[in-house]
Amino acid sequence: MLAGNSYEAGRTVAHKISSILLTFTQGGELSLSEIARLTRLPISTAHRLTAELARLRLLERKPDGMWRPGLALRTIGAVGAVPPSLTERAPCILEDLVEITKCRARLGVWRDLDVGYIEMRPGAEAATSFTPRAFLPAPPTAVGRALLAFSSPNQVERVICQRLRSYTEHTITSPPRLRHALAVTRLTRIAVSRREFEADIYGVAMPVFGPGGHVIAAIEIAAADLDDDLQRIMSPLLIATRSLSRELAGGVVAIVGSTAQSRTCAVEDAVSIAEISTFARFGGDHATRTLRKGTYAVPTIEEPDHDNDYRPRSDAECG
Repeated sequence: MLAGNSYEAGRTVAHKISSILLTFTQGGELSLSEIARLTRLPISTAHRLTAELARLRLLERKPDGMWRPGLALRTIGAVGAVPPSLTERAPCILEDLVEITKCRARLGVWRDLDVGYIEMRPGAEAATSFTPRAFLPAPPTAVGRALLAFSSPNQVERVICQRLRSYTEHTITSPPRLRHALAVTRLTRIAVSRREFEADIYGVAMPVFGPGGHVIAAIEIAAADLDDDLQRIMSPLLIATRSLSRELAGGVVAIVGSTAQSRTCAVEDAVSIAEISTFARFGGDHATRTLRKGTYAVPTIEEPDHDNDYRPRSDAECG
C-alpha cells in the first residue's frame, strides 16, 4: 500500500499520485524538482511517492536522476489505446473549420432516413450537440448527399421514395437527377447542394470514413457563393475529413472496397484541389469536360437525356 497520510494540504494520496502520473501525459523525462513544481507538491512528498511508483514499475528512475514512465505504465498505454469516438472529436473539428473558414460547419450522421447533425457557427462559443430535434433531410443537403452516395442501394431507394420533395425553387426532385448527383459524389467524394435546402446557401460536403472503410459521417461547410468561397474552403474541408477519418480508424487510413470508391482513391492524390473545386462547382452539367492531371483522368458523368437508365420506382414499389 502506498505510504503517506491520506491528506496533505487538503489533497488525498490518490489525487497526488494522479497529479504525478499526469505530468507524463506528453511523454519525455522530468526531474524530481520539475515533478514537484508541476504537481505543486513538496519535494519530500514528490520523492516519497515517485519512489513508491517506481517500485510498482509505473515510473522509472534513470541513472542520471531523471524520471520517465515505467514499463507497466507504457504497457497500459499501448494496450488500452482506443481511437477517439466521433462524438468526442466532431466538435473540435467543427471549431477548427469555423475558425479557418469563417463559415458555418456541420457534421451529420444517419438517423434512419434523415441526417442527425451538430453544427458550429462563426461567433458561437461551442458546437451544438446531437439532439432528437436536430435533423436534416438527406436529398437537398450536401451533408446528406455525402452520406447517401456511399449508402446501400436499399437506403438510397428508401430515401428517394420517402424524402424527395421540394424546399426551394432549386431543389432537385427528379430521381434520375439525384442519382446522377450521387454518382458524381461517389466519384469525387464531394457533395454539393446549390441553394436546394436554404435559398441563399450553397453547401459543400465530404464523407468521413470509419474503421473498415465505411462512411460513418460527413462534414459540410456552408458557402454564400461557390465562385468566391469554394477554393478557400476546399483545402480545410479535405484536411478535416481525412484527419478525422484517420483518427476514427485508429491512425490507419481507411481503404474503401467498392469499385467507384476505389477508383476515387486511385486518383485522389493526382487531382489537384483547384481541379476538384472546378468539378464541384459545375458538377455534371458539362458532360464533355474531363479533369486531367498527369496520366489520370476523372471524367464527368453524362446527364441522362431520358429516364430509361434511371427508372423511378412507382408508388407501389416504394410502398
